[in-house]
Amino acid sequence: MRQPGVSIMADRRTSWLWAGAAVLIVAVAALVWDRLSQPEVPAGLAQANGRIEATKINVAALSGGRVDRITVTEGDMVSAGQVLVQMDVVQPTAQRRQAEAQLRRAEIGVETARSLVAQAEAQRAAAAAAVKQAQAVADADVSSARSQVIDAHRRAICPRIAICRTGWARTCTPPCRYSRAPISLAACSAMTGPNANA
Repeated sequence: MRQPGVSIMADRRTSWLWAGAAVLIVAVAALVWDRLSQPEVPAGLAQANGRIEATKINVAALSGGRVDRITVTEGDMVSAGQVLVQMDVVQPTAQRRQAEAQLRRAEIGVETARSLVAQAEAQRAAAAAAVKQAQAVADADVSSARSQVIDAHRRAICPRIAICRTGWARTCTPPCRYSRAPISLAACSAMTGPNANA
């Protein structure tokens, strides 16, 4: 027969043993499941639990604008020179085209100014040639007018000279308004000669 105090104690010990074994089995199963369910760590990386301090790196664009596309996600490994964000280039492209159009307009303005300068220089040269031609015509007209004046003076004084040649008068009246002195017969003859001047 069993003793009443011993059997209750033995039953309690076995139930504690079974409960401890069950807790131990559950803990081992959880540990095995945790180890087997984790993915393999790539080469060059380590996996651990704890706190890691890292250097914060700020990334900024050279110029402001709208983001068109982000090529990486948080936690991705990146390397130097890798494109992280693609900026929207519609507005900068439009500004560049506008600047190119303004540059072309300015170049056309310079070409137009050069053409106008060349045209003005050609007009100045033509005007200078016209002035020279007009001066030559004027000089020729003056020379012709002088010759006509000289011929008119000769014709006007020819009757007087004829009187002088015939000897009707010893002295002639002045044939020219610039001369007030009487003209001798020799002077009258000289005025009608080939080298005569009025």
